[in-house]
Amino acid sequence: MINRIAAHFTPERLAAFPNVDGVVAFAQTSGCGMSSPSEHFDLLRRTIAGYATHANVAAALVVGLGCERNQVADLIA
Repeated sequence: MINRIAAHFTPERLAAFPNVDGVVAFAQTSGCGMSSPSEHFDLLRRTIAGYATHANVAAALVVGLGCERNQVADLIA
């Protein structure tokens, strides 16, 4: 799903936004089976937060399946 979201933003669609270089998708593949608390869980959260707050990232869209341990609402909080 996230790859389809990113693919929607073609160069033609982004032409009106000259300061936007592109849209990319980053997926984590642990799915709903990740245990928390764990080092892997903490690393995932730090990585997502790092992308979302990076100076070269204008915006971040976090998409959740709804079943995973890393709930989007908890991440935002």
